[in-house]
Amino acid sequence: MPLTHRQRVLFATVGIVFALAATEGVSLLAIRLSGALLDEPIRTTRDIFAEQSEGLRRLLAPDSSRMLTLDPLLGWRYRAGHRDSVYSINSEGLRGAREYAHHQPAGVLRVAAFGDSFVYGSEVADSAAWPAQMEHLFPEMEVLNYGVGGYGVDQAYLRFCGEGTALSPQVVIIGFVRDDLRRVFNVYRRFISTRDFPLVKPRFTLDSHGDLVLQPNPAPGPSQYERYLRTPREVVALGRRLVSVSHLRQSAVRLFRDGKAPGERVAATARPLSGGGSAGPAR
Repeated sequence: MPLTHRQRVLFATVGIVFALAATEGVSLLAIRLSGALLDEPIRTTRDIFAEQSEGLRRLLAPDSSRMLTLDPLLGWRYRAGHRDSVYSINSEGLRGAREYAHHQPAGVLRVAAFGDSFVYGSEVADSAAWPAQMEHLFPEMEVLNYGVGGYGVDQAYLRFCGEGTALSPQVVIIGFVRDDLRRVFNVYRRFISTRDFPLVKPRFTLDSHGDLVLQPNPAPGPSQYERYLRTPREVVALGRRLVSVSHLRQSAVRLFRDGKAPGERVAATARPLSGGGSAGPAR
């Protein structure tokens, strides 16, 4: 007996539902089995947003013992005066317990180093970070460690603009590693890796004349982060702030070449550490 039109539609609908359910099941199984094979396991959108919300709760919870703190301009920084079993931050927000006078002693060369965790010295004691090692090897040199984990060159540069001359360095170094390029392009840490903490940052773009333009931090305070906690998918809108990779490269090159941003008088020329360039004197 031939099927009626209604029966054919019903069977087709049931077949589609079963096919979708089977596809979903196979996908979830593949996610579970591939976890041990991938550097970063595939997760469902629900799991990614759940992890984001958990990170936001930790970030927003009052905790004066936490080293990481939000910064309205830079995105984040390390809390001045922090102490734990591995890391120390002095009253100026620099790595280590040592306090520096506003002007270096006679006969001492003062260097200021800005950058990411490779400058800061993550996962090693204060004395093992390379700026501290330089001070130990060369007593006639002071090396002020302004490094912050996760920073891009743009954040390091902005911190230099805001704090770089306060302690009167004679030489300024902005450290650079290859991973910093994508950080210059990025505005949200978890766009790079969902393992990262949910932190938002400013960045530079190029205008029609090829000049650097600072795009301010879109989440300058806790209230913006609370919005992402209430509505996790709102972080997707941060991705619409991105531009082409060619603009990323041009922005990074412009930062290194000019050492200045529109409307700012910059007190030093900074060149990438990994490229063997020297740092010009602060004036």
